[in-house]
Amino acid sequence: VPEREEAAYRACMLGLRDYVNKNGFKNVVLGLSGGIDSAICAALAVDALGEERLRTVMMPYRYTSKDSLKDAEDCARALGCRYDIVPISEPVEGFKHALTQLFEGTQEGITEENLQSRARGTILMAISNKFGSMVVTTGNKSEMSVGYATLYGDMNGGFNPIKDLYKMQVYALSRWRNSHVPPGALGPSGEV
Repeated sequence: VPEREEAAYRACMLGLRDYVNKNGFKNVVLGLSGGIDSAICAALAVDALGEERLRTVMMPYRYTSKDSLKDAEDCARALGCRYDIVPISEPVEGFKHALTQLFEGTQEGITEENLQSRARGTILMAISNKFGSMVVTTGNKSEMSVGYATLYGDMNGGFNPIKDLYKMQVYALSRWRNSHVPPGALGPSGEV
């Protein structure tokens, strides 16, 4: 009987593999932010489907740190999957410009922040539509349960392999995966 982390990781991996394959998707795409949630989803995708079936996309904005850029690139390199960078300054600023007249006299806040997530969601869906890739979403259960997810943004996609994992479980499974390769996984060993 596999230990708790292995059992949970293998269940997430199997769920993703079955959903993608049984629905006829040839590959998947996900936004790789440099954070732990997108990193474990990328590892799950490579383990479930193989590196050649995952495309990762970093979509930086002016608030994206150099550390996030480095972490995302390091993750993609460790997994051996495709990694693209699509800056989102132009789409976000375009949305802001289009809304200038309507938002005149209001304080800038969460609405404008959510434009970043929604621009990223639109880009991922465009890649999905153009290449037939299914978008993998990356929000954990802790975020979803407190409303820390953006509708039509980071919730865009076809399947979320960590939707039933709380944030602490994401950390535990990430630690476990960095020192283990589960049976049937197609990904590399070592820190991913």
